[in-house]
Amino acid sequence: MVTVVRFVYVRGQRRYVKRHLAFVYRLDDDDDRRHRMPEFVRDYLSQDGVFVLRLLAHNTSTVTATEFITALWDNFKVKRMTTRRPNDQAATDV
Repeated sequence: MVTVVRFVYVRGQRRYVKRHLAFVYRLDDDDDRRHRMPEFVRDYLSQDGVFVLRLLAHNTSTVTATEFITALWDNFKVKRMTTRRPNDQAATDV
């Protein structure tokens, strides 16, 4: 029962992903921690994606799961920066 709750509990999903990203120092600033990471878990990975990543870690190793999460995070950040809405502030704006 505890395992099922952990898989569907949103805060637990964010904590799981955040822990892996912290292992490799991928959360650069407060904006990453407060806004991008929750969006990454909620919209990019979704509940199913986090579940698959947990299964991957369980059946391989934590290092493998961390590498997958890191690659997905990097892809998410690049995709997010290239598909910003017009009213968002881009990092390259002067």
